[in-house]
Amino acid sequence: MGTVQTLLDSARYDLHDYETGIQFDDTELLNYLNRLIKILDSSLASLSSDLVEGEESAISATVGQNYVDLMYLNNGYWDSIKNVWIQDNDQLIRQSLSSLRKLRIVRSSGNATPYYFAIRDRRLLFDCTSSSTFTDMLVYYNQKSRPRVASYSSTFTASASTDTLTLGSSFGFVTGDGPFTLTTTDTLPAGLSLATNYYVIFNMDTPTGFQLATTQANALDGTEVDITDTGTGTHTITMASSVDTMPYDGIFDDLFLEMLAGMANAKAGKKPAPLYQEVFRRRAMEETIRRGFIPKPYHITF
Repeated sequence: MGTVQTLLDSARYDLHDYETGIQFDDTELLNYLNRLIKILDSSLASLSSDLVEGEESAISATVGQNYVDLMYLNNGYWDSIKNVWIQDNDQLIRQSLSSLRKLRIVRSSGNATPYYFAIRDRRLLFDCTSSSTFTDMLVYYNQKSRPRVASYSSTFTASASTDTLTLGSSFGFVTGDGPFTLTTTDTLPAGLSLATNYYVIFNMDTPTGFQLATTQANALDGTEVDITDTGTGTHTITMASSVDTMPYDGIFDDLFLEMLAGMANAKAGKKPAPLYQEVFRRRAMEETIRRGFIPKPYHITF
């Protein structure tokens, strides 16, 4: 699985930048690459590919609040909700979007049941007239890749009560992104270390910041670093250049490389632009079919 910077450097050979001098800087190529990623995201989502499946667990709401705001689901990078699982009598019950819509349509005015209604305006609506809290909801959705970046740096503050870092500038990272390193003008918050790689854990219940894990596997499992104080001085988190990985586990890197060179040349007026939508759609369909095919380990005789 390659990095963004590696792919941009490789594209320069196809663009002949090594012979004629730099025609396309990294910022321009990165902009083109992010456009291509959006096109492939859309194609994969339309095929319900597992490459864009996402889930958010342990979503909770408080008494008296008749909705859960899903705006920050996957840090805002989601395309559509597939289905919702809601806790009911100590078990999770699957609710399809069609059934949620039906519940909202047929419910009687003022009646406390049914509790859950269709998603509207990026909110999961429900009746909260009962005294119970709604916890541990689980949402499955089609996710979109966040824009890839070549580097990132920001100051941050830390909370010992939530183990959360709040950044001084906006971010678009999702769970598993990294690695990041930390520096400080004085002393880092206890639990964090210098010269150590960390990975992001994003939680939609704390959208203004994220937690850190010591490995990508721990980040995906939700095992955060325990922060016990806020430290002193000014703290900075940095993702160094050339470490931002390509999406989809690198499966489509060869296609991105070809299409990136085609888009850049087309913008420079050297070649006609390829039909990106059709090319990505065909490749996405091929990959989805390949991943979904499981040969049967037996033979049926009629």
